[in-house]
Amino acid sequence: MLASSSEFPEKSYMEIILIRHGPPGFDSSRWLHNSDLGQLLAEYKGSRVVSPAPAELLGMLFAFTDKKVCCSELPRCVDSAAALGFSGAARISELNEADLPSPSWLQLPIPYRLAIVGLRLAWFLGYSGGVESYQSTQKRAGVAADKLIEIASVNGSVLVVGHGIMNRLVSRRLRKLGWDADSRDRSGYWSATRLTVFLSNGVNGADG
Repeated sequence: MLASSSEFPEKSYMEIILIRHGPPGFDSSRWLHNSDLGQLLAEYKGSRVVSPAPAELLGMLFAFTDKKVCCSELPRCVDSAAALGFSGAARISELNEADLPSPSWLQLPIPYRLAIVGLRLAWFLGYSGGVESYQSTQKRAGVAADKLIEIASVNGSVLVVGHGIMNRLVSRRLRKLGWDADSRDRSGYWSATRLTVFLSNGVNGADG
């Protein structure tokens, strides 16, 4: 559960809250061949979120209505930000989720969910198959983190609606820069992780 901003003296800290988007309206129970993998990945990338945000999350965010809100450019994050009451969220391309490769060697029928897990694991291990590599994505996450820190330095707080992988990489970058997380990174739909840094620590977030 997110801690209240009132727990800290006013303007003594900066905070960034990372929220994963809600569940997209996409049937992930299908089986696939290589011939339709690329099509399904594109379909997921453009999927929308139609379910309402959980009441518990809305209640926790009620105290954060004065925050600057950002999200990725992908529809499932834009929709999720709107579901949280932030239809005017600033879209940041560096927050977009890392694409999955669509290899030609995947020929046998395979459940979509199993294929996604295997492809993401292969991606982490260095197989990119023509999409942005893990190493490049880490660098992009660093750029995104630095942008969020810059926004937080002006506004005090930033609320981010992003993706599982990118939120985790951004959080890792922030923690390396001295930010403290309220918990281990959460990755479920609508999950939230709050990171803070006290201004007295002298951390500006742009170094390292």
